[in-house]
Amino acid sequence: MNDFTLSEVFPSGSSEYQILSNAYGLIIAGIPQIAAEYKNKLIALDASRAELSSLYFMINRNISKLKATIQTDYDGQYTRLVKIGRPSNTAIEAEIRFNNPDYLKVSNQIEELENVKNLIVNYMKCIDNCRLTTTELFKDSRRID
Repeated sequence: MNDFTLSEVFPSGSSEYQILSNAYGLIIAGIPQIAAEYKNKLIALDASRAELSSLYFMINRNISKLKATIQTDYDGQYTRLVKIGRPSNTAIEAEIRFNNPDYLKVSNQIEELENVKNLIVNYMKCIDNCRLTTTELFKDSRRID
């Protein structure tokens, strides 16, 4: 995980940053050697998945709030530009971004948060895979013992 990129979205000491860092650490951690380590890893994976789910929900709420701050102004400008005959949706979007720096700023924030959501989804998939692998390895180790 690129800490610099993540710290552009969340301050490095924030709980959000820690949740993502901890999840990454669990995903890349080595294979447990004894039964207690297997069980501890499974517990940590479950806890991390719950934290990631909460973070995902929080990010969705933040995206909704950001969209709400610009939606009314955007709709008004969009309607006005359609009425004066702008040639395409792309042209209208470009003009709105050009004339409204706040819209561009909020759009960039939303895009960053959407990227973090994608990262969280991928981490959750990795955690699920780690959980399956850890469970299978634990079962195999018990057969050998």
